[in-house]
Amino acid sequence: MPFYFQFIACFFVFIGHTPAAEKYQHLVGTNLAGVNDYSGDWPFLNRMKNARRWMTFDPSGKDTTWDTRVFIPSDNNGYPLRVPFDPDGPGGLPPQAVRSILISENDQYQAGTYILIFEGKGKVQIRVDSKCPHLIDGQCIFEKPNVIHNFVVTKPTLGGLRLEIISSEESDHIRNIRIIPPGGLIENANDFHPDFIKLLRGFKIVRFMDWGSINHTQVVHWKDRVTTESYSYALHGAGVPYEVMLDLSNRVGSDPWIVIPSQADDDYVTNLARLIAGRLDRKNTLYLEYSNEAWNTIFPQTRYVSEMGDKLAAQMGLTLKMSDTNALFYAKRSVEIFEIFDREFGGNRKYFKILSGQGMNPSVARERLRWYQDQRINPRGFKADAISIALYFGSSTVDSLLTNSGKRDKKDIKVDDVMNISVDDLLSHAIKDLRSNRLPKMIEHRELASRNGMLLLAYEGGQSLRIGAGFNDLVVKAMTEKVILANRSEEMGIIYREMFDLWFENGGDSFVNFSFIYRPNRWGAWGILENQNQRFLSSPKYKAVKERLD
Repeated sequence: MPFYFQFIACFFVFIGHTPAAEKYQHLVGTNLAGVNDYSGDWPFLNRMKNARRWMTFDPSGKDTTWDTRVFIPSDNNGYPLRVPFDPDGPGGLPPQAVRSILISENDQYQAGTYILIFEGKGKVQIRVDSKCPHLIDGQCIFEKPNVIHNFVVTKPTLGGLRLEIISSEESDHIRNIRIIPPGGLIENANDFHPDFIKLLRGFKIVRFMDWGSINHTQVVHWKDRVTTESYSYALHGAGVPYEVMLDLSNRVGSDPWIVIPSQADDDYVTNLARLIAGRLDRKNTLYLEYSNEAWNTIFPQTRYVSEMGDKLAAQMGLTLKMSDTNALFYAKRSVEIFEIFDREFGGNRKYFKILSGQGMNPSVARERLRWYQDQRINPRGFKADAISIALYFGSSTVDSLLTNSGKRDKKDIKVDDVMNISVDDLLSHAIKDLRSNRLPKMIEHRELASRNGMLLLAYEGGQSLRIGAGFNDLVVKAMTEKVILANRSEEMGIIYREMFDLWFENGGDSFVNFSFIYRPNRWGAWGILENQNQRFLSSPKYKAVKERLD
């Protein structure tokens, strides 16, 4: 049966809303992908804010090591204090320069004339796709500070753009580098890219989990957080400043969904609450969540939360299994965070207090809620507003089709096996997963939320087609291409429409898509758009989401 005829099998089971849900407007939002040099988006007008961490190298070329990974003496914003610098005195390493990747693995970025400006004494070079025929030997080497320099990209390639600081004087080091794309003005260097703003308008909620690098951060103290003066927002474990997140929410009129780092102390939480109270537009509502998927063992925060739960259980004289201690501390820390925000907001700002669970395992939410309601953890009976889960579909599709549901070993799979699987096969299997496996678990969560007078939100959701580990490289390459084709198909847009119908008709409240703009690769095709230059009409997923928004 052709794929599109199968949609007549769609069904709905309605679960009544709680009183809170009756007053709540169903919204559609999106997660933003993490900021990096290889993504398909460029949210900031200043491309330096997407730059990779500094890499050290021998500028003489005698040592050809790409990144010697030595410590770089830097200022508070991450700019090297001196270049070249000698990392080990009379040791074996030569003097080091630094470089960073501005754009890589993306041939869809903007062509045209770029602007570069910096402060300090030294030399800066732009390489790979850059052209400077007006300069000596055509090399894009610049040394005059506080002057607008131009370089041209005639044809973007996967090589992208690379920046090198060749020299920098310690008494007046190179700093405050700004790189503005075609059409931008230097006076707007701290602004968002207008194309990014245009594409994001209309989304009612924006979740900043990946912008906060929540799955990597170990920040504890407020003084150690990233600031707007940092040379890049793409640093592993640092993320984008909260000021920028809030400014984006104000600009596009969306409600911000903020995720608190797992190790952040009370002073951090207090200062964040004060910042939000003073900076977020009054018409926008805050969604607040502690950590991200702290039940998921692939993330380091799960280990931290479980270890803290072990200590808490011992203090309480309890003997619990790991999943219980994880839920115990998650609930306790959530109560503490909500109480801090309530105190700082002083009852003058509405916000949603969220407890997150695992979409395919309702016991996670049940245990967290049970501990949250325990008087020993929550003596004041502080109420949470929502349970939040992810609604993904298709995560096991590729592996299941290739291995015949595990009957064949992954190492025996050949490219011919990939060729025998059609895009229609992928889509049919994925929609079956949504209807048969995901929907019943969603309904269980809806019933749990209803019994406790809470909303049910989707903190993430969408297709999750991807190829797992264990296959050979040729199989991975061939299957990745097929997954990308499936995501570009009109039928995928139809599935997204059904996904929204199933969610909302069965009692789900707001739904936050994952993710916004993401360049498809071996690890998945998460974005509803593949790059910022893409015409939205060419993306069936984006069209389906926009229809629901409109």
